[in-house]
Amino acid sequence: MFQAFAEGVKIGPVMDLCNADETSTREYALLDFWPDVGKYTLRLGCLGKSNRSAGHYRGVVSVRLREHRTRAAGHGSHK
Repeated sequence: MFQAFAEGVKIGPVMDLCNADETSTREYALLDFWPDVGKYTLRLGCLGKSNRSAGHYRGVVSVRLREHRTRAAGHGSHK
């Protein structure tokens, strides 16, 4: 169980990374706004072991930064 923090502030949901299928991938949306330009520290804090977990190993393979696209006013579609 992990919680993401940006500059010490909780962001996104608590992430339960336990998965019986070790080859699957998951995505977690952590921010829904544009932060100001600058350097930020992103930290994943371990909250403890998932009740579903039989082991003690977990790794993060990658972190992706994506452009957040807002909905076009009145159209309900992405610009």
